[in-house]
Amino acid sequence: MSIEEAQQIFEKLKNAWRSNQLSDCGNLLTEMKIALTEISFFPTENDQLKTRELVLARDSLEIGALYAIRLKDPETFERYLKQLKVYYFDYTESLPKSSFMYELLGLDLLHLLSQNRIADFHTALERLDTNLLHNNPYIRHPVELEQYLMEGSYNKVHLARESSPSESFHFFLEHLMDTIRREIAASCEAAHEDLHVDEIKELLYMSNDDDIETIIRDHPEWVVDGDKIIFPQFNEASSGLQSDNVSIEVLHHAFQLGVHI
Repeated sequence: MSIEEAQQIFEKLKNAWRSNQLSDCGNLLTEMKIALTEISFFPTENDQLKTRELVLARDSLEIGALYAIRLKDPETFERYLKQLKVYYFDYTESLPKSSFMYELLGLDLLHLLSQNRIADFHTALERLDTNLLHNNPYIRHPVELEQYLMEGSYNKVHLARESSPSESFHFFLEHLMDTIRREIAASCEAAHEDLHVDEIKELLYMSNDDDIETIIRDHPEWVVDGDKIIFPQFNEASSGLQSDNVSIEVLHHAFQLGVHI
């Protein structure tokens, strides 16, 4: 397959992505993968042609990464990012800048935060210019979120969706909130013998009864008694509260913040 034929497939892919035709995107991404594999078997001494191939591969992977987010598929997103980092960091001097580079690197940071992979998060930060941490909105946003987490300022994390630099961030922000909710729910069992349902909703930053019912179903050990939730593990858990869980003081502080949704 020639570079011209691969370029034609990419143009179809780009148009399908812009038109939100996700089914077509999936098929065309597969076609692009095959096309780029075939091209790679034909080495060239032409630097201009080689650069064109690399840009084509990078731009296709970027659409693939954003496509994975649209499908809410974090594993596929991570696979695309691992490939993209080769183009972002190893070919930084030979390729023109990508307009999606920092958005996707920011999404990668947010993805790591949402999975509580703090060591990987800091490893990823070390590859970036320190100026980006303060001046680039896509990078600054997850950096600030990590600071909020370290401070226990979960209300700020909850409100961060409103200040996110791109709609693409919302998926991982919701994942991050789910991680926080799981930690707070675990700490509720250690810090309280029982809580009112409305208190649980507020502590977990939930806006409706369906959300709290989902949490209750995920914790079959909890006992619902009217408008209260009883935590049978309270006595056992209170003596072995893990240091990395949300403290009792933080829970009360979060409740006093009074999130209004």
